[in-house]
Amino acid sequence: MNKPVVIYDLDSCVSDDRWRLHLLPDYDTYHFFCPNDLPANKEIWPKNLDEFTPIIMTARPEKFRSHTEAWLRQNGFLYVELYMRENDDMRTSPEIKHDMVVKKLAKDYMNPKIEIAYDDRDDVLQAYSKLGIKTRKVNINE
Repeated sequence: MNKPVVIYDLDSCVSDDRWRLHLLPDYDTYHFFCPNDLPANKEIWPKNLDEFTPIIMTARPEKFRSHTEAWLRQNGFLYVELYMRENDDMRTSPEIKHDMVVKKLAKDYMNPKIEIAYDDRDDVLQAYSKLGIKTRKVNINE
């Protein structure tokens, strides 16, 4: 039997991107500097891989995978899967994350039981809720 899944967002959720927000709307530069983020909200981070399967769903483009994985390793964030936006996908974050759940997660994990999804954006949380997923809004701790 598969362990329950917990979904995590990265930017403004488990990584503190406040210092680079001024780079927007230049998303390439904004994402390029993600390895310099400080960790945030460590109280929700997985402590081990025994109780549930942590899956990261981010709207960061795939071309920043090495930057993202470096940050995750450097900061000790435990995860099993990292789902990222395709480089040429210009859809909204809620659309992308909906498809990550319906197409990728459902394919990779047979009938997954999703325990909760953490995100900082209301529109993404609403997309998860429409799929019947319990959500929790997470903000950067001051």
